Amino acid sequence: MKYVHQESSGWSDRVTAYVTSGVDALAVVAYLVVVDLATMGGVFPPALRAAIALPLVVFLPGYALVAALFPRTTASFLDDEPRDPFAGAVDGALSPTERVAVSFGSSLAVVPLVGLVHSIAGLGFGTSALLGTVNTVVVVGLAVGVVRRVRAPRGERVSFSPRSWSTALGTVFRRRSRAEVVLTAAVLAAVLVATGSLGFALLGPADGESYTTVTLLTENESGDLVMDGYPETLTAESSLVVGVTNHEGERTAYTVVTELQAVDAANDSTAVRADRELARENRTVAAGDTWYVEQSVAPVPGIDAAGTQLRLRFFVYRGAAPADPAVENADEYVDLSLSSASNATSPSSASNATA
Repeated sequence: MKYVHQESSGWSDRVTAYVTSGVDALAVVAYLVVVDLATMGGVFPPALRAAIALPLVVFLPGYALVAALFPRTTASFLDDEPRDPFAGAVDGALSPTERVAVSFGSSLAVVPLVGLVHSIAGLGFGTSALLGTVNTVVVVGLAVGVVRRVRAPRGERVSFSPRSWSTALGTVFRRRSRAEVVLTAAVLAAVLVATGSLGFALLGPADGESYTTVTLLTENESGDLVMDGYPETLTAESSLVVGVTNHEGERTAYTVVTELQAVDAANDSTAVRADRELARENRTVAAGDTWYVEQSVAPVPGIDAAGTQLRLRFFVYRGAAPADPAVENADEYVDLSLSSASNATSPSSASNATA
Protein backbone atom coordinates (compact mmCIF):
# COMPACT_ATOMS: atom_id res chain seq x y z
CA MET A 1 0.00 0.00 0.00
CA LYS A 2 1.33 3.40 -0.94
CA TYR A 3 0.89 6.32 1.44
CA VAL A 4 0.80 9.85 0.10
CA HIS A 5 1.73 12.65 2.49
CA GLN A 6 -0.59 15.66 2.24
CA GLU A 7 -0.09 19.04 3.82
CA SER A 8 -3.09 19.99 5.91
CA SER A 9 -4.23 23.58 5.70
CA GLY A 10 -7.15 23.43 8.12
CA TRP A 11 -7.71 25.99 10.82
CA SER A 12 -6.70 23.50 13.52
CA ASP A 13 -3.25 23.11 11.95
CA ARG A 14 -2.92 26.87 11.78
CA VAL A 15 -3.80 27.24 15.44
CA THR A 16 -1.29 24.52 16.26
CA ALA A 17 1.37 26.35 14.26
CA TYR A 18 0.74 29.57 16.19
CA VAL A 19 0.85 27.77 19.53
CA THR A 20 4.04 25.83 18.79
CA SER A 21 5.71 28.93 17.37
CA GLY A 22 4.72 31.04 20.35
CA VAL A 23 5.85 28.91 23.27
CA ASP A 24 8.43 31.51 24.23
CA ALA A 25 5.88 34.33 23.87
CA LEU A 26 3.49 32.61 26.27
CA ALA A 27 6.30 32.06 28.77
CA VAL A 28 7.39 35.69 28.53
CA VAL A 29 3.84 37.00 29.05
CA ALA A 30 3.53 34.84 32.18
CA TYR A 31 6.86 36.24 33.39
CA LEU A 32 5.69 39.81 32.74
CA VAL A 33 2.66 39.23 34.94
CA VAL A 34 4.95 38.02 37.74
CA VAL A 35 7.24 41.04 37.33
CA ASP A 36 4.34 43.50 37.39
CA LEU A 37 2.86 41.94 40.51
CA ALA A 38 6.24 41.78 42.26
CA THR A 39 7.24 45.32 41.31
CA MET A 40 3.94 47.13 41.83
CA GLY A 41 2.68 45.04 44.73
CA GLY A 42 5.35 46.15 47.18
CA VAL A 43 5.45 42.69 48.78
CA PHE A 44 9.12 41.98 48.12
CA PRO A 45 12.10 44.08 49.25
CA PRO A 46 13.69 46.37 46.63
CA ALA A 47 16.75 44.16 46.01
CA LEU A 48 14.59 41.08 45.35
CA ARG A 49 12.27 43.06 43.07
CA ALA A 50 15.29 44.25 41.09
CA ALA A 51 16.55 40.67 40.73
CA ILE A 52 13.15 39.45 39.53
CA ALA A 53 12.83 42.28 36.99
CA LEU A 54 16.43 42.04 35.75
CA PRO A 55 15.66 39.99 32.58
CA LEU A 56 13.00 42.54 31.64
CA VAL A 57 15.72 45.17 31.27
CA VAL A 58 18.81 43.30 30.08
CA PHE A 59 17.35 40.58 27.83
CA LEU A 60 13.66 40.60 26.88
CA PRO A 61 13.45 43.91 24.92
CA GLY A 62 16.26 42.73 22.67
CA TYR A 63 14.84 39.21 22.50
CA ALA A 64 11.49 40.58 21.29
CA LEU A 65 13.24 42.69 18.64
CA VAL A 66 15.28 39.68 17.49
CA ALA A 67 12.12 37.53 17.37
CA ALA A 68 10.46 40.05 15.04
CA LEU A 69 13.50 40.44 12.77
CA PHE A 70 14.71 36.82 12.64
CA PRO A 71 11.78 34.35 12.48
CA ARG A 72 13.90 31.47 11.19
CA THR A 73 16.54 29.32 12.86
CA THR A 74 19.69 27.70 11.53
CA ALA A 75 19.71 25.04 14.25
CA SER A 76 18.61 22.29 11.87
CA PHE A 77 21.52 23.02 9.53
CA LEU A 78 24.35 23.04 12.06
CA ASP A 79 25.29 19.42 11.40
CA ASP A 80 25.70 19.84 7.64
CA GLU A 81 28.83 21.97 7.41
CA PRO A 82 30.67 24.67 9.33
CA ARG A 83 29.15 28.11 8.99
CA ASP A 84 30.48 31.61 9.56
CA PRO A 85 28.96 33.38 12.56
CA PHE A 86 25.71 35.20 11.70
CA ALA A 87 25.88 33.96 8.10
CA GLY A 88 22.10 33.41 8.04
CA ALA A 89 21.18 36.83 9.42
CA VAL A 90 20.65 38.23 5.91
CA ASP A 91 17.92 35.63 5.36
CA GLY A 92 16.33 36.30 8.76
CA ALA A 93 17.86 33.21 10.41
CA LEU A 94 19.96 32.92 13.57
CA SER A 95 21.26 29.97 15.53
CA PRO A 96 20.20 29.66 19.18
CA THR A 97 23.51 30.97 20.50
CA GLU A 98 23.50 33.86 18.04
CA ARG A 99 19.93 34.70 19.05
CA VAL A 100 20.85 34.90 22.74
CA ALA A 101 23.96 37.01 22.09
CA VAL A 102 22.13 39.50 19.87
CA SER A 103 19.26 39.72 22.38
CA PHE A 104 21.57 40.93 25.14
CA GLY A 105 23.22 43.49 22.87
CA SER A 106 19.93 44.74 21.43
CA SER A 107 18.45 45.24 24.90
CA LEU A 108 21.22 47.69 25.74
CA ALA A 109 20.07 49.75 22.73
CA VAL A 110 16.29 49.40 23.19
CA VAL A 111 16.07 50.36 26.88
CA PRO A 112 17.74 53.81 26.46
CA LEU A 113 15.40 54.47 23.52
CA VAL A 114 12.44 53.82 25.82
CA GLY A 115 13.80 56.44 28.20
CA LEU A 116 14.27 58.88 25.33
CA VAL A 117 10.67 58.39 24.17
CA HIS A 118 9.40 59.00 27.71
CA SER A 119 11.46 62.19 27.92
CA ILE A 120 10.27 63.55 24.56
CA ALA A 121 6.62 62.56 25.04
CA GLY A 122 6.51 63.73 28.66
CA LEU A 123 5.32 60.34 29.89
CA GLY A 124 7.30 60.56 33.11
CA PHE A 125 9.69 58.08 34.63
CA GLY A 126 7.49 56.45 37.22
CA THR A 127 7.78 52.71 37.71
CA SER A 128 4.31 52.00 36.35
CA ALA A 129 4.87 54.16 33.25
CA LEU A 130 8.23 52.59 32.39
CA LEU A 131 6.99 49.06 33.03
CA GLY A 132 3.99 49.70 30.81
CA THR A 133 6.16 50.89 27.91
CA VAL A 134 8.73 48.08 28.19
CA ASN A 135 5.95 45.49 28.49
CA THR A 136 4.32 46.90 25.36
CA VAL A 137 7.60 46.75 23.41
CA VAL A 138 8.18 43.15 24.45
CA VAL A 139 4.64 41.92 23.75
CA VAL A 140 4.37 43.68 20.37
CA GLY A 141 7.79 42.40 19.28
CA LEU A 142 6.97 38.83 20.22
CA ALA A 143 3.55 39.01 18.54
CA VAL A 144 5.15 40.14 15.29
CA GLY A 145 7.76 37.42 15.68
CA VAL A 146 5.18 34.66 16.11
CA VAL A 147 3.29 35.77 12.99
CA ARG A 148 6.48 35.81 10.94
CA ARG A 149 7.50 32.37 12.24
CA VAL A 150 4.20 30.85 11.16
CA ARG A 151 4.72 32.27 7.68
CA ALA A 152 8.25 30.83 7.45
CA PRO A 153 8.86 27.32 6.02
CA ARG A 154 7.91 24.69 8.58
CA GLY A 155 11.38 23.14 8.75
CA GLU A 156 13.06 26.48 9.35
CA ARG A 157 10.81 27.92 12.06
CA VAL A 158 12.30 28.69 15.44
CA SER A 159 12.06 25.54 17.56
CA PHE A 160 11.92 25.45 21.34
CA SER A 161 12.55 21.76 21.83
CA PRO A 162 15.10 21.48 24.68
CA ARG A 163 16.67 18.51 22.89
CA SER A 164 17.20 20.40 19.63
CA TRP A 165 18.65 23.44 21.38
CA SER A 166 21.02 21.37 23.54
CA THR A 167 22.12 19.42 20.48
CA ALA A 168 22.78 22.61 18.54
CA LEU A 169 24.71 24.13 21.41
CA GLY A 170 26.78 20.98 21.81
CA THR A 171 27.54 20.95 18.10
CA VAL A 172 28.79 24.52 18.23
CA PHE A 173 31.21 23.74 21.04
CA ARG A 174 32.39 20.42 19.56
CA ARG A 175 33.68 22.24 16.49
CA ARG A 176 36.06 24.32 18.57
CA SER A 177 39.28 23.47 20.31
CA ARG A 178 39.41 23.33 24.08
CA ALA A 179 41.03 26.77 24.20
CA GLU A 180 38.28 28.22 21.99
CA VAL A 181 35.59 26.65 24.16
CA VAL A 182 37.11 28.11 27.31
CA LEU A 183 37.48 31.52 25.68
CA THR A 184 33.89 31.45 24.38
CA ALA A 185 32.56 30.50 27.80
CA ALA A 186 34.62 33.23 29.46
CA VAL A 187 33.37 35.89 27.03
CA LEU A 188 29.78 34.74 27.53
CA ALA A 189 30.18 34.87 31.32
CA ALA A 190 31.69 38.37 31.09
CA VAL A 191 28.79 39.57 28.95
CA LEU A 192 26.28 38.14 31.42
CA VAL A 193 28.01 39.71 34.42
CA ALA A 194 28.41 43.10 32.75
CA THR A 195 24.84 43.18 31.46
CA GLY A 196 23.47 41.96 34.77
CA SER A 197 25.42 44.59 36.68
CA LEU A 198 24.04 47.33 34.43
CA GLY A 199 20.49 46.05 34.81
CA PHE A 200 20.77 45.82 38.58
CA ALA A 201 22.19 49.34 38.69
CA LEU A 202 19.14 50.54 36.74
CA LEU A 203 16.62 48.63 38.84
CA GLY A 204 18.20 48.31 42.24
CA PRO A 205 17.88 50.85 45.04
CA ALA A 206 20.69 53.37 45.37
CA ASP A 207 21.94 53.69 48.94
CA GLY A 208 21.81 57.24 50.23
CA GLU A 209 19.58 58.48 47.41
CA SER A 210 16.16 57.75 48.90
CA TYR A 211 14.09 60.89 49.26
CA THR A 212 10.68 62.45 48.74
CA THR A 213 9.94 65.69 46.93
CA VAL A 214 6.97 67.94 47.69
CA THR A 215 5.74 70.61 45.26
CA LEU A 216 3.00 73.20 45.64
CA LEU A 217 1.01 73.60 42.40
CA THR A 218 -2.04 75.32 40.97
CA GLU A 219 -4.22 74.48 37.99
CA ASN A 220 -4.13 76.96 35.12
CA GLU A 221 -6.86 77.74 32.58
CA SER A 222 -5.75 74.82 30.39
CA GLY A 223 -6.07 72.37 33.24
CA ASP A 224 -2.30 71.90 33.59
CA LEU A 225 -0.57 71.87 36.97
CA VAL A 226 1.98 74.68 37.23
CA MET A 227 4.15 76.30 39.89
CA ASP A 228 2.53 79.68 39.35
CA GLY A 229 -0.69 81.59 39.90
CA TYR A 230 -0.84 81.09 43.67
CA PRO A 231 -3.77 82.88 45.39
CA GLU A 232 -2.94 86.09 47.20
CA THR A 233 -5.94 86.03 49.53
CA LEU A 234 -7.82 83.25 51.23
CA THR A 235 -11.30 82.92 49.72
CA ALA A 236 -13.97 80.24 49.56
CA GLU A 237 -12.72 79.27 46.09
CA SER A 238 -9.04 78.88 46.98
CA SER A 239 -7.64 75.60 45.68
CA LEU A 240 -4.11 74.21 45.67
CA VAL A 241 -2.49 70.93 44.67
CA VAL A 242 0.34 69.28 46.59
CA GLY A 243 2.51 66.93 44.53
CA VAL A 244 4.28 64.21 46.53
CA THR A 245 6.84 62.27 44.45
CA ASN A 246 8.23 59.01 45.79
CA HIS A 247 11.98 58.58 45.24
CA GLU A 248 12.37 56.14 48.13
CA GLY A 249 12.98 53.14 45.86
CA GLU A 250 9.93 51.25 47.17
CA ARG A 251 6.21 51.67 47.74
CA THR A 252 5.75 54.18 50.54
CA ALA A 253 2.74 55.23 52.58
CA TYR A 254 2.36 59.00 52.93
CA THR A 255 0.18 61.28 55.01
CA VAL A 256 -0.41 64.93 54.10
CA VAL A 257 -1.71 67.27 56.79
CA THR A 258 -3.03 70.70 55.78
CA GLU A 259 -2.92 73.43 58.41
CA LEU A 260 -4.03 77.08 58.32
CA GLN A 261 -2.04 79.39 60.58
CA ALA A 262 -2.44 83.02 61.68
CA VAL A 263 1.04 84.45 62.06
CA ASP A 264 2.83 87.61 63.17
CA ALA A 265 5.92 88.45 61.14
CA ALA A 266 8.40 90.91 62.66
CA ASN A 267 12.18 91.29 62.84
CA ASP A 268 12.80 88.43 60.40
CA SER A 269 10.88 86.04 62.63
CA THR A 270 7.41 84.56 62.43
CA ALA A 271 5.27 83.63 65.40
CA VAL A 272 2.13 81.48 65.11
CA ARG A 273 -0.80 83.08 66.95
CA ALA A 274 -3.38 80.43 66.10
CA ASP A 275 -3.66 77.40 63.88
CA ARG A 276 -6.35 75.02 62.64
CA GLU A 277 -5.95 71.63 60.93
CA LEU A 278 -8.02 71.59 57.72
CA ALA A 279 -7.45 68.12 56.28
CA ARG A 280 -5.50 64.91 56.71
CA GLU A 281 -5.12 62.46 53.82
CA ASN A 282 -3.01 59.37 53.24
CA ARG A 283 -2.11 57.11 50.34
CA THR A 284 0.47 54.50 49.39
CA VAL A 285 2.53 55.64 46.39
CA ALA A 286 4.55 53.34 44.11
CA ALA A 287 8.26 54.02 43.67
CA GLY A 288 8.79 56.77 41.12
CA ASP A 289 5.14 57.85 41.06
CA THR A 290 3.60 61.16 42.15
CA TRP A 291 0.52 61.60 44.32
CA TYR A 292 -1.40 64.81 43.60
CA VAL A 293 -3.39 65.96 46.62
CA GLU A 294 -5.99 68.60 45.78
CA GLN A 295 -6.80 70.86 48.72
CA SER A 296 -9.70 73.31 48.70
CA VAL A 297 -9.24 75.79 51.54
CA ALA A 298 -11.59 78.47 52.84
CA PRO A 299 -11.58 81.12 55.58
CA VAL A 300 -11.86 79.73 59.10
CA PRO A 301 -13.64 81.71 61.85
CA GLY A 302 -11.16 82.98 64.41
CA ILE A 303 -8.19 82.50 62.05
CA ASP A 304 -9.00 84.79 59.14
CA ALA A 305 -9.62 88.11 60.86
CA ALA A 306 -9.18 91.14 58.61
CA GLY A 307 -5.58 92.27 58.40
CA THR A 308 -4.24 88.95 59.66
CA GLN A 309 -1.26 87.45 57.90
CA LEU A 310 -2.07 83.84 57.05
CA ARG A 311 0.05 80.86 56.14
CA LEU A 312 -1.05 77.57 54.62
CA ARG A 313 1.34 74.81 55.59
CA PHE A 314 1.31 71.28 54.20
CA PHE A 315 3.14 68.69 56.31
CA VAL A 316 4.19 65.44 54.62
CA TYR A 317 4.98 62.28 56.59
CA ARG A 318 6.20 58.88 55.52
CA GLY A 319 3.68 56.69 57.29
CA ALA A 320 1.24 58.03 59.86
CA ALA A 321 1.24 61.65 60.99
CA PRO A 322 1.44 62.62 64.68
CA ALA A 323 -1.48 64.24 66.45
CA ASP A 324 0.35 67.59 66.57
CA PRO A 325 2.10 68.21 63.22
CA ALA A 326 5.10 70.54 63.28
CA VAL A 327 8.12 71.42 61.20
CA GLU A 328 10.32 69.60 63.71
CA ASN A 329 8.57 66.24 63.27
CA ALA A 330 7.62 66.46 59.59
CA ASP A 331 9.58 64.61 56.91
CA GLU A 332 8.84 67.33 54.37
CA TYR A 333 6.71 70.45 54.26
CA VAL A 334 5.72 73.27 51.94
CA ASP A 335 3.89 76.50 52.75
CA LEU A 336 2.25 79.53 51.18
CA SER A 337 1.82 83.00 52.70
CA LEU A 338 -1.38 84.90 51.96
CA SER A 339 -3.74 87.41 53.51
CA SER A 340 -7.40 87.53 54.44
CA ALA A 341 -7.55 91.32 53.93
CA SER A 342 -8.60 92.99 50.71
CA ASN A 343 -5.19 94.65 50.47
CA ALA A 344 -3.34 91.38 49.88
CA THR A 345 0.37 91.01 50.07
CA SER A 346 2.32 89.14 47.42
CA PRO A 347 2.36 85.43 48.06
CA SER A 348 5.56 83.60 48.78
CA SER A 349 6.03 79.88 48.89
CA ALA A 350 8.84 77.81 50.29
CA SER A 351 9.60 74.13 50.34
CA ASN A 352 11.77 72.70 53.10
CA ALA A 353 12.66 69.24 54.28
CA THR A 354 13.80 67.77 57.52
CA ALA A 355 15.94 64.69 57.72
